[in-house]
Amino acid sequence: MSTSNKSAALRWRNETILFGVLLFIGITILPVAIYAVGHVVFGAYGGGEYSDFHKTLLTGLLQGQWAVIFLVLSPYLLLQTLRMTIKAFRRRQLPATRQG
Repeated sequence: MSTSNKSAALRWRNETILFGVLLFIGITILPVAIYAVGHVVFGAYGGGEYSDFHKTLLTGLLQGQWAVIFLVLSPYLLLQTLRMTIKAFRRRQLPATRQG
């Protein structure tokens, strides 16, 4: 296997692991934060406790509701947006100012 193939395979593996970790965060930690903030701001969840909220969220995910899919993928999407923004700013080099 050539060096570029090994490098691509390593990047692919690392990106897959990163996606899995951020997906896990989107399914487990993010709903806890959303429920806690919603509970403080709006009061009790209409369906009951956190377990009802999480069940509703997972049901929406399994049914393919786009809002729920976006919510669960939002940690990964945020990271990708940040990466693209940084890459765009790095590519756009400002010309050196002339001192005269």
